[in-house]
Amino acid sequence: LSKITCFISDGGTIEGIQFTLTDFYDGTTNVSPRYGRPGEFSTDINIDVENGNRVQDIKIYYTECDKSCYAFGLAIKNPATNTWESCGRLEHETKLYQLERNQYLLGFSGALWPGDNELVALAPIAGNITN
Repeated sequence: LSKITCFISDGGTIEGIQFTLTDFYDGTTNVSPRYGRPGEFSTDINIDVENGNRVQDIKIYYTECDKSCYAFGLAIKNPATNTWESCGRLEHETKLYQLERNQYLLGFSGALWPGDNELVALAPIAGNITN
């Protein structure tokens, strides 16, 4: 995983997530689709992770969860600098995801509200390193 690009809308909800994965152990390159409602993106952040340093700690910030959970913000711990890189609104409920040592980040899984295409849930997808 070499770079993570995160787009956040003016309203603070996660409008789209785009990943560029270029250093899979099997040499393949995969780019995930964007999730959420299309629109103008006001904030973007590029997180460069050095080769050999794998993202293992991810925080996702949600609205106060009742009937629906809206993802407001995203923070990823950069293992090269041991600091949290974030975008969006870092408030309300926080969920911390920790990947196992033999896993890497594949992308995110999102749930869309029916008929609205508003992103209401976001969770990371992990893959195993087999070599």
